[in-house]
Amino acid sequence: MSAPTKVVGLEYTPGEGLPQIMLKGVGAVAEELLSRGIRAGKPVVRAPDLVERLFRMPMDSEIGPELFRVVAVVLAHVLALDNKRKEQIHA
Repeated sequence: MSAPTKVVGLEYTPGEGLPQIMLKGVGAVAEELLSRGIRAGKPVVRAPDLVERLFRMPMDSEIGPELFRVVAVVLAHVLALDNKRKEQIHA
């Protein structure tokens, strides 16, 4: 039997501090959050090890220095996808 799905949502505004954990869910709640995010066109990154580490952190907490580099890579990827999507909408 596989482990239940977990999801962690990050909030980040460039130039306004470190990314923060804005939502967490497990099981059916996580599946619903993923489904809503995909329907809304939100980028979804599947990185089970990172999700597990972030899931252990309290809500509204900023990520620590030990995760900054990997989260920065993920956010750069997400921002690039978001910019590409916006360009396609306005093309």
